[in-house]
Amino acid sequence: MGEVDERGRLTEHMLRVALIQSCCNGDREITKESLEAAMRFAEWQERLRGTFQAGLAENPDAICYSAIHRALEERYDKQKESKVPPEGADKFEDKESAQLKLLHFPSMMRSKSYYRRFGSLMINRVKMSMINEGLLLEVKQETVEELPDGRTKTKSGKKSEFVRLVVRAK
Repeated sequence: MGEVDERGRLTEHMLRVALIQSCCNGDREITKESLEAAMRFAEWQERLRGTFQAGLAENPDAICYSAIHRALEERYDKQKESKVPPEGADKFEDKESAQLKLLHFPSMMRSKSYYRRFGSLMINRVKMSMINEGLLLEVKQETVEELPDGRTKTKSGKKSEFVRLVVRAK
C-alpha cells in the first residue's frame, strides 16, 4: 500500500487497528472484516484531521518568533558540533564550553536576512518577549570593582549583543 503524503502515517495506523481487532477476535490473520472496519476508522480519522489540526499561530509575530527560535537552535547546534565559539565570546566567558553557548544575535539575524524580512522593530519585540518569558538570557558585560578591604565586587554592566538559549522548541 503506497503512502499519500497528506495522510502521514494513517495507513500504518489503519493496519495496526486491523491487526488488533483480528487479535481480539481470536483470528490468526487479519481478516477482511477487520481490514474493512479499520479502513472506516482511518477514513473517520482523516476527516477529523481535516477539521481539527494542531494550532499553529499564523500572525507575523508568531512567524517571526518561530524563525528566530529555529535560527537560534540551528546556530547553537552548529557551534556545539564544530566546537567553534562565536567571535568575541571570549570577552564574556573563560571556558570554551561556556563560550559555545553564547549566540551573537545581530549576526544571526543579518545572516538570515531577518532584518529585511521582519524589520528590526518586530525582531526586537520578539527578542524581548523571549527574554521576558525566560526562553533567552541576555549576556551582560561584567565589571569587577576592587573594594577598599581587598575584596572584589562584580557588577552587571551594559547589555552585549550575545544571548544564551534557555529553552529549546519541542
